[in-house]
Amino acid sequence: MFLTVFLAVIVFPVATLAVPTEERSAGRMWLLVAGSVCAILNHLITIVGNIPLNDALASSGSAPASEARAAFEARWRRFHAARTGLILASFVLLVWASLM
Repeated sequence: MFLTVFLAVIVFPVATLAVPTEERSAGRMWLLVAGSVCAILNHLITIVGNIPLNDALASSGSAPASEARAAFEARWRRFHAARTGLILASFVLLVWASLM
């Protein structure tokens, strides 16, 4: 179920770009493109940034949990803040496009 939702966040906005419509304005098209790009960047940060950090934390079994967490928490939070901003921007842009 997680993988379905994780991929749908990218697939649905990109799919809207593939559907031909004569009523789509240039402004709506750019909003859809920008929303899709934000969703894709969100996923790239997750895959390249957060997941490796999570894996490193999980494999640091010998170190005390507090030390291991302190070593990665600041970087993880920066990645997470970027992901949150991107997915929020994607949502706003896609809702805006749907209202045009």
